Amino acid sequence: MASTSSPLPASPLLMLLLGPLLLAMARPCSGVDAISTYCAKNGTSAQTQASIDQVLTALVPRASAAYYATATAGRSSSAVWGLAQCRGDVARQDCSLCLAAAAKEVALSCRGSSDGRVFYDYCLLRYSTSNFIGLADTGYTLILLNTQNATGVDLAAFDRAQGKLCPESPPRPATPPTRG
Repeated sequence: MASTSSPLPASPLLMLLLGPLLLAMARPCSGVDAISTYCAKNGTSAQTQASIDQVLTALVPRASAAYYATATAGRSSSAVWGLAQCRGDVARQDCSLCLAAAAKEVALSCRGSSDGRVFYDYCLLRYSTSNFIGLADTGYTLILLNTQNATGVDLAAFDRAQGKLCPESPPRPATPPTRG
């Protein structure tokens, strides 16, 4: 009777050795694809593009270390401002990977644009030839909708949790009085 052997034995030792290696190479799933990218339609000069490249290069390591950073480069008509930030609940390594992907995405997608923005699950990155740092941004709106109903939710537990977080707010929306 002939014995059969598989080319790769499914040894527990092999799995034990390869498992951590595969996990180390894995990237966070929710940070892979950009949620949204915006590029202004107006163009830039070669000097301004060089300033954009400098800002993007400076933002990634700064924001990776502190979860938030701003940077500027260039002078007068070639000046560029940039901002990068990560969510506070994201690990530093995931923040760094997300910002590197964001910088690459905005550099490729928005090359030659005076304003570029990219939004990921874990981070966002923006540059502009207008100084937007510290100003409210109402020029670009990103609306994300969840069209699926929440099922299996314990509404009483939700109301209790909401009451603990926001004790001043009513648990349900107020209804207008009826007129008779």
